[in-house]
Amino acid sequence: MLTQEISDPRKDSFAYQLDLLKMEIEIIDKAIARLDDITQTTKNFAIIIWVGLITVAFADPDFRQYTIFTALVPLLFWVLDARWRYFLRGFIFRQDKIAEFLNSEKLVESFEENRLIGIKVLDPRGAQYRKTDEYKKTVNFWRSMRYSEVNIVYIGLSLASIIAGVAVILSP
Repeated sequence: MLTQEISDPRKDSFAYQLDLLKMEIEIIDKAIARLDDITQTTKNFAIIIWVGLITVAFADPDFRQYTIFTALVPLLFWVLDARWRYFLRGFIFRQDKIAEFLNSEKLVESFEENRLIGIKVLDPRGAQYRKTDEYKKTVNFWRSMRYSEVNIVYIGLSLASIIAGVAVILSP
């Protein structure tokens, strides 16, 4: 006689949700890595374009008077970089929430109940948290503008342009 194992739909769906949670962690890791690359590329382009404009401005005496306007280029890239960092913060927020869940009693409760308790799956940017104060405080554009390593690059380039522009204007 053949014994047939009867599957438990609740247990199977819980296992499926756990697999999806693992997959979501991988998706988040890849998204964070990709966004890190994008922000680095943005900084690189900002520097290359800024250096190119400064070079053009100083190479031609007719353009030297416009040197001060090269200060706008890093500021525009700063806004673009902040936008990418804003998206990055959403992924990091979700990653933190998953880690919080995995290290809490809710994980144990989930195994006891055979269902996820206190967390949804496949929400890599944390849409479920968007209306919470914690999310709004952590994931916002203005906070993304205040990354210290980013400020140094973009503000530094802008200040260099302003100083060079003022020097050109004040020179006889």
